[in-house]
Amino acid sequence: MASKKSGIGNIKEKSIIIKPIGSRGGLDGIHLALIVLVIILVLLVVSISYTKEIIIRNESAANCTYGAANGTCMIPKSTAAGISSAFSRIIASYANSNSSLSLIPYLANTSTASEQYLPYSKAWLSRISGYNPATNQSFYFAAMINDTNNSKFIPFVEVTKPTNLTKNSVVSTGVVKLAGKYACTIQKPTQVLWFIDPYSPGAISSLSNAIAIEKRFNSSVNLTLKMLYTQASVKVANAYGLAEAQALSGYLFCASLQPNFSRFSEDLNSLYTGSYVSSQTLGIISNQTGLNYTAMSSCLNSYPQVFERQNLLSNYYNITTSPIVVTNCDYMSLPQTAEEAVCYSNSSLC
Repeated sequence: MASKKSGIGNIKEKSIIIKPIGSRGGLDGIHLALIVLVIILVLLVVSISYTKEIIIRNESAANCTYGAANGTCMIPKSTAAGISSAFSRIIASYANSNSSLSLIPYLANTSTASEQYLPYSKAWLSRISGYNPATNQSFYFAAMINDTNNSKFIPFVEVTKPTNLTKNSVVSTGVVKLAGKYACTIQKPTQVLWFIDPYSPGAISSLSNAIAIEKRFNSSVNLTLKMLYTQASVKVANAYGLAEAQALSGYLFCASLQPNFSRFSEDLNSLYTGSYVSSQTLGIISNQTGLNYTAMSSCLNSYPQVFERQNLLSNYYNITTSPIVVTNCDYMSLPQTAEEAVCYSNSSLC
């Protein structure tokens, strides 16, 4: 420490002499300490960044159900309930497809349906699962539905888009509510119309479902057969003539009006191979099962006129496939889900 004289009097003042580090000059001790401190701080920051997770929170989206963009909550124009209704109509529209896709409305499990909004796509993803008893396999059906226009959608999972979007809707597993149709004016008993072309696959075997429904609900259900004339019968008519092709339909309808119908259908089902059944064979089965011969003859004579009325009824319901069941005049189902339709249309029975 050195002293120096000031200009006012002889007051001695201490001076700080900073000596360079090293024999040839360079950094002084203070600057070196600062550099070391900066290095330590940098190392400390780096260490913290690698050892502690950094959480970035979007506070603006914290209370947004469907997320946020640019600090604003994204709100869909459609509601989940509205999308669910639109999705059910999309599913029901497949009933009019001239392919195996027409079974989708009746095989879909409504309890598995779900809707999820995709904000950046401005669309909803609706999904549903189903089970096909014929193939013993489950399947999934999904559709991307436009948020602003629910009639615009894209189907997924190996399902093509239906030709026309109807206003029908799937209301329960295997049950389609028909738009524009009305419940039967006579509420008791519940009306069940069983539409079949007997030569179509599964038609004859479906009669066991019809008999089971009659046994379960007894007088609470009025089940009647309605005969169709589809491509299956056309093939038989081309080979054996129209009268012979319609003989099976006539015998089934007339036998269904008698008490021993269950025996007639069981015997017919046991010998039916999916091919042509002659009127002679049908007459033998009729006699063996104890059907009233006079009543059968009278019914068969008037059947052509009855068939015309039944054909008009099938056109009213736009039925093109067989077998199909209409319950309470406004619910459509497959024979396998007909009981579900009865229970849905009249819950007091189940």
